[in-house]
Amino acid sequence: MGDTLPDEGKGLDMVPSNGEPTSKQRDRLSGKLTGKLNCLFRAALCAGALSLACAAPAAASPTLSEKTANTEAVPFRPVTPWAEELGARVRLVLAKTAHDDRPFLAGVEMEIDPGWHTYWRKPGDSGSAPVFGWSKSDNIDYAHVRWPAPRRFDNPGDVTYGYDTKVIWPVLVMPREAAKPVTLHLELFYAVCSQICVPHDVTLELTVPAAGESARKSGEKTGEGSTPASDTEYAQDIRAALARVPLAPKIPGRVSAALRTKDGKGTLDVTLKETPDDLPMLAVEGPYYAWFGVPDVTRDAKSIRYAVPVRIDKGKSLDGKTLTLTLARADGRGGYETEFTVPGGEAATKPKPGTEAGQ
Repeated sequence: MGDTLPDEGKGLDMVPSNGEPTSKQRDRLSGKLTGKLNCLFRAALCAGALSLACAAPAAASPTLSEKTANTEAVPFRPVTPWAEELGARVRLVLAKTAHDDRPFLAGVEMEIDPGWHTYWRKPGDSGSAPVFGWSKSDNIDYAHVRWPAPRRFDNPGDVTYGYDTKVIWPVLVMPREAAKPVTLHLELFYAVCSQICVPHDVTLELTVPAAGESARKSGEKTGEGSTPASDTEYAQDIRAALARVPLAPKIPGRVSAALRTKDGKGTLDVTLKETPDDLPMLAVEGPYYAWFGVPDVTRDAKSIRYAVPVRIDKGKSLDGKTLTLTLARADGRGGYETEFTVPGGEAATKPKPGTEAGQ
């Protein structure tokens, strides 16, 4: 299979689920409120202490050498503390102890409470996709989030895609300057749902030292062929999550599709030309005005066929539009992701190269 880079988090179409919080959820929310009140009380005490401090003689500012010594004394950490929220907790982890001039792996790890789930980049009929913001990071060219294969949650009148129990989103980070540290600053918006749907905003930050600087401080020799950076204890889990990301099939025609519609309704036929023991789950992404339902699945000795119900808003068309087809393997080992452009529209009416000259 080839290697593609899916886009980062899309969409903020939160649609709360119906229902009331359980007593356990109320207790947790009450605890959060009590914690906030305690913080306000402590802030008032600190304000009083600050006013007294202002009346005292100012302490001498630390010298540059003292600042440098304090900075070097801070140990490298490959993981942030957990950010605990109702329904889930999240942290940022690293696969390597240092970086060089090549992309390196990080991960956004989430542990989800029993009975709760979070969402894939296509939430489905309700929910909200996570949004990963890296704009306040330092010394990076990009941070690409990869999306492990999700599962489908089927409820009456509400079909969604996402994760429960645990998920790690692998992040491919490209440093801008190899000789300088990289600071990853993540502003994450996500939602978790159970009987209620709860949005959360968290901020996480880690600094990754440059490989040469890391080796100098540890007394290792650097030079061509040296590898001063080593794997962290989280590297294996991040790479396992990366292996669960669906990729483009290497064999042309392995996944094919055709669309049949009339008066805004129809069927998208998707064919997978292989027959694994467990049926891969199909998710279809398209324009906001098109709805794709749960497919009817059939199989024979050579292929698996998915007949996906389609509804299109009045006055809209899928002609010339590109759909993303994701087939997630039931065993968690990734799957396939490919694009299908519906015939018709502007793409079909454009003349072929050379026809303007009558060739």
